[in-house]
Amino acid sequence: MPEINLSGLAYGGDAFGRDADGRMVFVPFALPGERVKVEIVEAHQRWARGQLVQVIETSPERIEPRCRHFTDCGGCHYQHMPYSIQLHAKAEIVRAQLERLGGFENPPVETTVPSP
Repeated sequence: MPEINLSGLAYGGDAFGRDADGRMVFVPFALPGERVKVEIVEAHQRWARGQLVQVIETSPERIEPRCRHFTDCGGCHYQHMPYSIQLHAKAEIVRAQLERLGGFENPPVETTVPSP
């Protein structure tokens, strides 16, 4: 089973990092900054999807999810990080999408507005 150093969050909440071959691996329920062991459940030439088997090095931002169904239902992708980190992550995901898909260089992205 490959070990992956995770470097970011993708749209939808999966953390991502590169495997030993340079292929991008997307891992649900993990966080940037973590080193994880994964089982590859979907493989393509340039990317793969991994199932989290073990967190080897934990992110300092990881918290216990409030909902006991967090890893089962898929309704709340960010419960394993503090709300302030969730807000920052969402803004960074928008910025990355505008750069990668929209071709914008350093797009201005407003701070994510918290829910009241």
